[in-house]
Amino acid sequence: MNEMQNVLITLDPNRKIQLLSWKEDYLHRPDTAQGVTTWGKDTFGDIGMTWIVESIGDKIKLKSWKGDYLHRPDTAQGVTTWDTGMGNEWRIYFTF
Repeated sequence: MNEMQNVLITLDPNRKIQLLSWKEDYLHRPDTAQGVTTWGKDTFGDIGMTWIVESIGDKIKLKSWKGDYLHRPDTAQGVTTWDTGMGNEWRIYFTF
């Protein structure tokens, strides 16, 4: 059985990351007003797939190349990007 545990991760300030899915595509911030999608692994290194990690206490924010953040809106499901709000804050959990 998997259990969630709090694990301390130390990242350099403004560390850039890319998020690879189980389908081997990357979370991508397109050049649109807002939103996210995925792009294939053949486009590795594209600016839209790079996210800057900002630490805020025990949470992080993922800043896109457009200056907005990965955002969980107040809807039943989904993610988008947005400039402000608690929906921009994420916690990292590892399952063991």
